[in-house]
Amino acid sequence: MCFFCVCEYQVDATGKEIVLGQRYGYSRAQNGFSHTTIGTAIGVAKDKVRLGGCKVKHFLYGEPTSFGNCASDVSIRANMVFPVYEDVNVEAS
Repeated sequence: MCFFCVCEYQVDATGKEIVLGQRYGYSRAQNGFSHTTIGTAIGVAKDKVRLGGCKVKHFLYGEPTSFGNCASDVSIRANMVFPVYEDVNVEAS
């Protein structure tokens, strides 16, 4: 595993190699607004991973406000995503 080097493969936030077909997620927050996105890795390029079939959940100060599908695939830096396992509920609550 490498954390601070240039790799021939992409690693996730836990330092493990990105596996195509595996589900990954990431979160972003700013000024009380946040969203969590979960999708399936469908490609890697340079230092990014492309997630397809994404679901996104929006929050305002920790309270869910909306839930839905992403309009398109998402491309994000590989080291920002974490593995998501099948028993995680990504449906609206």
